[in-house]
Amino acid sequence: MSDETIIETQDNHSAKIEKFERQLRVKLTEKEVADRANRAAHAIAEIDQKEQEREAANKHAKAQIAEIEAELRKVSTEVRDGATYRLVRCERVFRFRTGNVTETRLDTGELLNDRAMSDFERQLALDIDEEPTSEPPPAQTAKKRGRKGKAAQAEADAE
Repeated sequence: MSDETIIETQDNHSAKIEKFERQLRVKLTEKEVADRANRAAHAIAEIDQKEQEREAANKHAKAQIAEIEAELRKVSTEVRDGATYRLVRCERVFRFRTGNVTETRLDTGELLNDRAMSDFERQLALDIDEEPTSEPPPAQTAKKRGRKGKAAQAEADAE
């Protein structure tokens, strides 16, 4: 937008005066400097906050990507191998007569393991083979009395 005026100069020439605006450098007042410093400080704080939010979002996204990649590797391995791992009901049979233990899958009947019993497992076999009774058989009672001595035998007879 311009304002035009035509004038006569001192030497009798016509001149046109036109008013206009142009972007030029202007010195700031102290108040304007303070206002801009305040705006700059707020802008820096906002940038810092947004950068922290971005870093947190990146870490979260990286963690999610890592989980998805792990799932992809697991599924790819299952596809490649044509199998997966699951809990399967099995049966362990202790054959005390032969001293062997067999482990079998109950879903397919496949024999998983056939091994010798451990000493601990054999001990369990002894406990199972004996019938629990409230009193020892008479032959054992006589043997035990014979080992105890005369004083112990007299006490046992008194009971």
